[in-house]
Amino acid sequence: MSLNKIGLRINTDFQRVEKKWIERARKIQISIVGDVCYRLKGFHAGFNQYGKKKKFAGPALTVMVRPGDNLMLHKAIDIAQPGDVIVIDAGGALNTAIFGAMMSNHALKRGVEAMVINGAIRDAEEISHLDMGVVALGATPNGPFKTGPGKSDTPLLVVAS
Repeated sequence: MSLNKIGLRINTDFQRVEKKWIERARKIQISIVGDVCYRLKGFHAGFNQYGKKKKFAGPALTVMVRPGDNLMLHKAIDIAQPGDVIVIDAGGALNTAIFGAMMSNHALKRGVEAMVINGAIRDAEEISHLDMGVVALGATPNGPFKTGPGKSDTPLLVVAS
């Protein structure tokens, strides 16, 4: 994939949150984390947990995709480092999944801690058995397209329980 194509922006050189902060964040009740973030940074109601791992924390690798398209999510998984939480904004679309069982197995092999998806997944039953956090708005059997555009770029810390 050409990284210079218009509409595709990938930042592979962002500074991740230090591990000591991740470990400290794991020990704090999630509502307290939300409070110290001025109650502006938490998930809104409607997200569901699909993965077996219900509590997770890690540096976020953020991805923005066009609803129903997971091209940039594939690239994000490829550049993820062990412990990363991939946070995907798919526009809240529920009619087409952008993440499923095959991608979750690839993410696990890369050491991804969790996936947080503002959109839909597929293969919910298979994903429920994986030792990874998966949080999404819903599930559908409809698969994605892979045409772009999208971007990956913002460093954050994600904590969930």
